[in-house]
Parts: sequence; structure tokens; C-alpha cells
Amino acid sequence: MKGKRSRRSFSPEEKVKAVLLIWTDRRKVSALCREQQISWTLLHHWQDLAMEGMVRALSPESKEKLPGLSGRLEKLLEKKVMRRSGVVKLEERLKTIQQQRTPATP
Repeated sequence: MKGKRSRRSFSPEEKVKAVLLIWTDRRKVSALCREQQISWTLLHHWQDLAMEGMVRALSPESKEKLPGLSGRLEKLLEKKVMRRSGVVKLEERLKTIQQQRTPATP
């Protein structure tokens, strides 16, 4: 019989610290994952959760830039807002339709 693998749990503070280390460019993703012995997928999930919380707290309808955000954080926030509003899916669908309608040149 195989030994049961214990599941580690992380406190909200540990998750916030990990996400902020990435967003403030104090750690590279690969280094942080290695240090914490976590997968990139788990770290990405924590970033998504943090983004969702910020979007809700900071009114996603606001289009003005927030002062002091790093370029990486601005891009993540913009991507999350767009994904939440369905704009990304709509843009992808529009591109597909345009490609289908464009006649192939010989």
C-alpha cells in the first residue's frame, strides 16, 4: 500500500506574500516556486484570486490608471477586468469571423 501524501496548506498571509513577491519583481516565478516547493499552477491560481479581490475592491468599471502599479501588475489587472467582462472572448470570436471571411489570396 502506498503512503498517503500529506497536503500542505498555506495561510492567506503566506499566499499574499508570495503573490506580492512576484508582482513587485522581488522574486522570479521559478525561484519562488522552488523555494516554496509549489507548482507554477498553484501560484498562478493565487494571483488570479488576488486579482479578483482587487478588481472587486477597486471598481472594475474604472478605466483610469492607478498610480504606483508596476507594468506587470497593470497588465494582469487589465487582463482580469477584460476577461471578467467577456471582452476577450468577444475579441477572439471577432478575429475568427474576420479570418473566415477574408478570402485566401493565391
